[in-house]
Amino acid sequence: MGYYPTVTECINLHAIRKKSLSGDYGHKFHLTTFEELVNWDGIIVCNQSKNIGNSWDSVIENICYPIIDDTISYCWWLDIRCCLKQNVWNSEMKQDDANYDPMQNY
Repeated sequence: MGYYPTVTECINLHAIRKKSLSGDYGHKFHLTTFEELVNWDGIIVCNQSKNIGNSWDSVIENICYPIIDDTISYCWWLDIRCCLKQNVWNSEMKQDDANYDPMQNY
């Protein structure tokens, strides 16, 4: 598997099992695709201000990208950010473990 399909799987598992975002009660989370993650990374690369939300603000000239607005919404961008995991969450070591690495989440 490549990078994006692996990260997509980790994000979806983290959102559904760890954060319980797929239930009937509370916040709905639909499964992320690796195409959406490519768009998610593209937004970070194309951002020209300190606030990522400005990429969707059509009032600010030379900052808003219609392509970004068409591919992914700001709310969905935040949902992915909330659940972004590049590793398998259930194999993480706890802080009490002797071999704990704080960078394992990234």
